[in-house]
Amino acid sequence: MKTNVTPKTSNKSNYRTHIRRITMDAMMIALYFVLDGVSLKMNDYMKLTFNSFAVIICIMLFGMLDGCIVAGFGEFLIQIKFISPFLPLFVLVQVIRALIMGAFAEALFAKKAFLEKKPVWIYVMCVLSGLVTSALNSIVVFAYVSGMNYADLFRVPAAYWLTRIPAFSSTFVTAIVLATAS
Repeated sequence: MKTNVTPKTSNKSNYRTHIRRITMDAMMIALYFVLDGVSLKMNDYMKLTFNSFAVIICIMLFGMLDGCIVAGFGEFLIQIKFISPFLPLFVLVQVIRALIMGAFAEALFAKKAFLEKKPVWIYVMCVLSGLVTSALNSIVVFAYVSGMNYADLFRVPAAYWLTRIPAFSSTFVTAIVLATAS
């Protein structure tokens, strides 16, 4: 016996939703790449970059997975100019930033709240993820500049951390600007 049961959702609308999401991710990756070129270099240690704005917007729209995709592919495109053995680590640092931001968004969503309705959480999310990213970037840059291998990655001298204080302060300023813009 054959019955004519129509599905509640059509495959065409589901297909269109996926295409829109992929297209939006591609646009956010392009925005990530473009915003890196618009960064403000204040001195040798301080650089204000706004590329994470694309990740924040993507996380607000689609969630953690899409934010990680945007951060990973966007940073890969930026780092491809400087081919080095540490390229995967630079990309991984930005994916970790997106994971931290996404964890904040997912935690709020689990409580039936939205990130865009909680500006204080956006500030905390941006500052915390920025500080973690700055610390990880400092380790990777030190290893890259000093010619270390992966095994010696976490043997960074204390004197180096003192030279990175301006970088941490620029991270804090960038996080505040990004949170305000978001």
